[in-house]
Amino acid sequence: MRKRWFGLSVLLGCVSLHAGAANFFENFDGAKLDARQWTGDFSITNAADEIKAKDRLLFENDTSFVKLSAALDTVNSLQLSPLKAAEASILSFRYRTEIDKRAQQSFTVSIDGVEKASYDGVGVGWRTGRIALDAGSHQVEFRASAKRAQVSGAYNAVYLDDIRLFPDKAVSLRIFPQGSLDTVAGAEGHLVFTADALREDGSVKPDAGPLSWTVSAGAGVAENAAAGSPNSVLFSAEKPGTYTVNVKMGGLSALTVNVTAHSADFLQKPYTYPGTGKTYAGFVKAAKGSGPAPGTDNITLTAPAAADFEADAFFLLAGKISTKPAGKNYARMEITKEGSQPPLRTWRIIKGDFAERIWLPFGPGVYKAVIQPFDTVTLTTPPKGEGALRGGSFASTTLPVEFRITNTRDESKDIPDGDGRWIYPSFYIQADDFAITNLMHSLTGSLKTVREKVAAVHDYIVSTFVYDQQSFVNPGRSRKMDALSALKNKIAVCEGYTYLSAALLRSAGIPVRIVTSRGINHAWNNVYLDGKWLFYDATWDDPVPDRSPEIVGRTYFLLESLTGGDTRHGTAGKIMTGDAE
Repeated sequence: MRKRWFGLSVLLGCVSLHAGAANFFENFDGAKLDARQWTGDFSITNAADEIKAKDRLLFENDTSFVKLSAALDTVNSLQLSPLKAAEASILSFRYRTEIDKRAQQSFTVSIDGVEKASYDGVGVGWRTGRIALDAGSHQVEFRASAKRAQVSGAYNAVYLDDIRLFPDKAVSLRIFPQGSLDTVAGAEGHLVFTADALREDGSVKPDAGPLSWTVSAGAGVAENAAAGSPNSVLFSAEKPGTYTVNVKMGGLSALTVNVTAHSADFLQKPYTYPGTGKTYAGFVKAAKGSGPAPGTDNITLTAPAAADFEADAFFLLAGKISTKPAGKNYARMEITKEGSQPPLRTWRIIKGDFAERIWLPFGPGVYKAVIQPFDTVTLTTPPKGEGALRGGSFASTTLPVEFRITNTRDESKDIPDGDGRWIYPSFYIQADDFAITNLMHSLTGSLKTVREKVAAVHDYIVSTFVYDQQSFVNPGRSRKMDALSALKNKIAVCEGYTYLSAALLRSAGIPVRIVTSRGINHAWNNVYLDGKWLFYDATWDDPVPDRSPEIVGRTYFLLESLTGGDTRHGTAGKIMTGDAE
């Protein structure tokens, strides 16, 4: 599994106390290099020249960087000497390898004649290398070479940039999650906070010292229990209110603000959805002459409070399914907007004791809801965790539950395509769940542009997730792939990548569509940015098998296409109207 916190120092920012400037830094953008310090048979190039030479976009900016050839019988090196460290330090550098093991191409870094690291890979983007150095004067050599003929189509080169030396000291603290957070008061709700000590470049310094935590609400103190590791804490609030979590280490501190602990009945109350910034009332009132919430021998509803009612964008569905045999308490709920042609509908699966918001995605008007309990169900059997529902059957003698909802919310002037289908939460895309909104605030809260937010979500998922080969090869043993399950497991097939991307982006106020293709057995996203629907496929940007957390490709990121980003995706993808068709 990949390291959890890749990239968050760049994305989040933190309250920190910074040390002095780095001892050494070179980005190759300025004047000619000092020949007394830099030697070797390297060249300096830039993104524009490389793009022109390769006829392909490999680089994201127009700055200059070093190029080392890795062609047959060619050894290129960049030597830096002397490099003087006044104290224990970190040598950091950005690198991009376009070399192939089949040609026995290699990129190595040596310190004082001793090889300390080697790297390879093709088409994997810029990464960061870090090597610890003792105090003193050092000779550093970056070296690219090949023992066999180059592979056709490979780039046969290594690129270097941003070489720096800085003290191996913690200069700031980062707390995660952070920003505007939500939880539930009492035993049902908790948040796990993790704190990391960061070096000057944002990398984590292990064993930086003991951490101390304070959790406060005015003059009171909330429950504060260890969560199993010295740099994390399990926070829970006994009573509703607003709390502040602080962490300290030596002279460094970090905090997260606006932790709101909600009362247990929060689902019954109006809700301010981050995705639109609007407050929705939910259940408004029963229609004139309406009876109570319907029910059958198998389904008991405690909400909604009427069989025919008005709602503002969503309503609370709560109750219990009781079928035989025990453990098979599943039902299918279908919601159709009346009078729509072709029919606009969505559906979801409910189970056992349930309480959840049901969003009405197709704008104002009358909706019909039908809940049909399953007579039999078939579940997947993954090695760990609850299986996904693969199928089920309905008994002809089992009566469904039906009711009608009049949605009074009109979003036609504010949302692309005039309704909530691309921005509201749904069955697989739980964009209103606290776990999703808390992560979204942590990833995007400090960012200003929509493109930055989309990139932060994309890179988090690609760097954190592992592709679920088992579920792909054997669907009968598949894990659940909705957004919340994917977030919990950190392993998924394309559905999990797609639904979690949509949940995080929708909760950040960015419209997202789901696209599927039976032809290639795949799912991906459209993201609405700058007035256009753009192609986004986090699954195919994640290398398989899983590799370094810093290997984040953007080959399929925000391309100007709707249902196909290249010839493999094609143009036959189907845009899902209700997210779960």
